Amino acid sequence: MSAEGTQVTPVVSIVIDSDHLRAWLEPAGGVKPSDLDASVIRAELEKAKVAIDDQVEARIRTFVQEMVSGGVLERVLLAQGTAPVAAEDGRFELAEGLARKPKDEPDKGEAQEGDSGPLDYRDRETIRTVEADTVIGKIIAPHPGKPGIDVHGNELKPKGSGRGALLGENVRLDEDGETVWSTVAGRVAYRNGKVQVDDVLEITGDVDFAIGNVAATSHVHIHGTVRDLFKVYGKKSVVVDGAVEAADVRAEDCLAVGGGILGRSKGKVRVANEVSAKFCVEADIRAGGDVRIDKEIINSKVFTDGRLLVERGSIIGGDLYGRRGIVVKTLGSESAVPTVLRVGASLEVLRKAREIEGANKKRLKAAEYIRQRVQPLLDNVKRLSAAQKERATELLFQAESIETEIEESRCELERMLGEGCPSEGVFVLIHAQVWQRVSVAIGDRVATLKTEMKGPLRIELRKINNVTEFAAVDQLSGSVAKLPCRRLRIVLQGKGDGDNGGS
Repeated sequence: MSAEGTQVTPVVSIVIDSDHLRAWLEPAGGVKPSDLDASVIRAELEKAKVAIDDQVEARIRTFVQEMVSGGVLERVLLAQGTAPVAAEDGRFELAEGLARKPKDEPDKGEAQEGDSGPLDYRDRETIRTVEADTVIGKIIAPHPGKPGIDVHGNELKPKGSGRGALLGENVRLDEDGETVWSTVAGRVAYRNGKVQVDDVLEITGDVDFAIGNVAATSHVHIHGTVRDLFKVYGKKSVVVDGAVEAADVRAEDCLAVGGGILGRSKGKVRVANEVSAKFCVEADIRAGGDVRIDKEIINSKVFTDGRLLVERGSIIGGDLYGRRGIVVKTLGSESAVPTVLRVGASLEVLRKAREIEGANKKRLKAAEYIRQRVQPLLDNVKRLSAAQKERATELLFQAESIETEIEESRCELERMLGEGCPSEGVFVLIHAQVWQRVSVAIGDRVATLKTEMKGPLRIELRKINNVTEFAAVDQLSGSVAKLPCRRLRIVLQGKGDGDNGGS
């Protein structure tokens, strides 16, 4: 101080960055280089509580020497701390081939523009699933981070926790400590630092161009609709909350559709077990188990090894087969739309049976012809030469071999028909009404109704006076009406287009 109560303006000041990692010497305006010495600078650093270490001392000496040598007065860095290194959490890295590709990047082998085939963006499977016991990726170890130090000498803690990636449900860690395996089939998910395999593939919206075709090793739950021409394949069950349009849907277990199946004569549904839906229009369905439809089936092809159940709805038009029977409220329509129902042995079994029967007829004719040729020789056996006797023996053996083949094929036919037909009697049960021009086939017999009939009505094969008749049984009165029937016309392989089971 130059006088009592008067404060001398410092020749330098210390400026510290907001993160406290750098301290700068700022010369005051009008100061002379001769006014700056090391003691003045140290005093200002101490006021600012900046730690003075060997590096800071070296910078002070360098600065003073430059000033003595006529250097330019300017801002100078005197102290510098060390920033902390943030901790890195452990993470999960998907195995090669499972990572989702960018939206517009097609898979290898997919048609590209300029290729001979068109580019079909439906073929992009943006959702990847895995089988059980599959390597799905590896765990990358966490980095704990490194503390820093500020210009005051205080320790700066690193940000982050450096926690490791966690294992969730349906996965296991290999002995190497990093490889991760799936324990069930499903979709790999990594959420909130935890890797797991979801055994149900959840699709929150529609199956459309945003998703692409779906091929899943797990159960599939689609909360929206499967749009036209897309494909869904599930190795387990498939649930669709919306509708199935003209799409290709396949499941190795069951299919449940909250809305309808609108095939537009293009879509296909192939299911190993049961199918359920609200309605079907121009659908093509094949199922190994029961097919349950709530409201109606219109102009559709349905083939099931179980039962076809439309207990509260109607069947109008189409070709429908239920191996174990069909139950419907209303069958056909007032406008007499042709409708064909078949129960019992399938057309494939019946066609094979007809082929066997036809082959046996030809064999039998051949055996009879041989016996007719050899009989005159047998009637005069004493007059036959040795060569003639040998020839007669050969012909008899040939006829007997043919007859043995016929018997074996008949046994095979009985076995096939036994396996192809349900052990219990099959029937078509109509709760309310059946209209004219409805054809009902049971086994290889078919009846076409000429007039409407009221239900509840059961159409079946029944013994009447020891003769198996095509009968309509009134479920209220028990009365039985015989229905005129004929043998089902079946086109054999190589003689037509196949299924021809109508009238």
